Amino acid sequence: MLQHEQLVARGVFGKDAEGRFLQPRRPYRFDDVDPPPPRPAPRLGEHTRSAAFAKQVDGARGPTTEGTLPLAGLRILDLTAWWAGPAATHLLATFGAEVIHVESTARIDGLRTIGGMMVGHYPEWWEASPHFMHANSNKLAITLDLSKPKGRELVEKLIARCDAVVENFTPRVLEGFGLGWERVRELNPRAILMRMPAFGLSGPWRDHPGFAQTMEQLSGLSWVTGHPHDQPRIPRGPCDPIAAMHATFALLVAFAERRALGRGLFVESTMVESTLNIAAEQ
Repeated sequence: MLQHEQLVARGVFGKDAEGRFLQPRRPYRFDDVDPPPPRPAPRLGEHTRSAAFAKQVDGARGPTTEGTLPLAGLRILDLTAWWAGPAATHLLATFGAEVIHVESTARIDGLRTIGGMMVGHYPEWWEASPHFMHANSNKLAITLDLSKPKGRELVEKLIARCDAVVENFTPRVLEGFGLGWERVRELNPRAILMRMPAFGLSGPWRDHPGFAQTMEQLSGLSWVTGHPHDQPRIPRGPCDPIAAMHATFALLVAFAERRALGRGLFVESTMVESTLNIAAEQ
C-alpha cells in the first residue's frame, strides 16, 4: 500500500506529529493546497480561552428560533449519484439545508437499482429502492440532460443561486460539461465546489471510477475485517458513508472559511483517502 503508485503520487502518507510512524494525511484539500502535516493533540484546556465558535454556518439562518435546523437557509446543488455523494448531501438536508438533487435523463442513478431489486414487484420499480429513498430523502429533485445546451443553461442558473455544489463523478465528467471550478467561480463567486473523486484529482488513477468495495481492497480494510483464522472479508459498503462523513465535515469547514474570506472555495474530498484514515485506526 505504501508503494501504490496513486498514493505515492499524491503524497498520501507522511510522518505522524512525533515522527514515529507513517500515517495517511487528512482526506480533504482546500483550494488545491495539500493539508498541513499533523500536529500533536492539544493539552487538556490548551485552547479553552482562545477557541471561538461561530453561532451558525455562514449563509444559514438557524438555529435562530425554536425548531429551526442549523443549516436552514443554505441551498446545495447536488450533482451526486450512487451512495457516497448522496449520503453526504442527505446529511446536509437532514440539518435543514435546501438540497436540489439533479439526476440525468440519459442514465439511471445506480442507487435506484439496488436494495431489494423491485423489478416485477412494482410497475415503477426504480422508485422503490430503499437505499435511494434513504440517501435522497428531504431533497428537492430535478432531471436534466447536461449534454444539451438547455440542460447546461439550467444547471448554471442553479449554480448561480446555490451556496455549494457537490459532485462525485469521475473527474473528467464535470470538466467535460464545462463546469469546473473556474466556471463555478465565474457564475457564483461565493459558491463552494465540493468534488468527491474516488482516487483524487491528480495522479495516475485520477480518472478511474471507484466504488466502496474498491476502497475496501485498496485501503486494507477488508484485510483487517473478519476472523484471524479465516480469509479477509469485504465489508460491502461502509466506505460510502465513510466518504460522506468526511466530505460533509470538509464542507462545513469550507463554510467557516467562506465567512472569514468572503469568497467561495474549491474542496476536494477523496474517497480512498477517507477510507485509509479509517483503516489505519483498525
